[in-house]
Amino acid sequence: MRVRKQISVFVENKPGRLSRVLEALRGAGIGVEAFMIADAGEFGIIHLLLSDPDRGRERLIEGSFAISESDVLAVESIDQDLLLKLSAELGGRGINIQYAYGSLAKGGSIVMKLSDLKRGEEALREALSA
Repeated sequence: MRVRKQISVFVENKPGRLSRVLEALRGAGIGVEAFMIADAGEFGIIHLLLSDPDRGRERLIEGSFAISESDVLAVESIDQDLLLKLSAELGGRGINIQYAYGSLAKGGSIVMKLSDLKRGEEALREALSA
């Protein structure tokens, strides 16, 4: 488990917008490790975990994309039972999972945006070591 920098790109909710973002990143040799697209009506938000978030941010700004950055928690090697344990621990401490994306398939990993990252990270470390 580790804190990661997530880049969120705000785009019109129209065909081809994801490919424009990916082309800008690929042109700079920046890999996309995980992503999620959230629908917000006429606009969308593409959440990205990048191999090099600093260069990715620069490349997207150069491409005139509107972006924001946030810290998220990435949890590797997770399955449904561990997700249940972690979500119960967070809920018990009043920490909200604002959104999450990933896979629970064998060797899966998830990314979580928490209402209180510092307390959430502490809670999850304790739950994982128990």
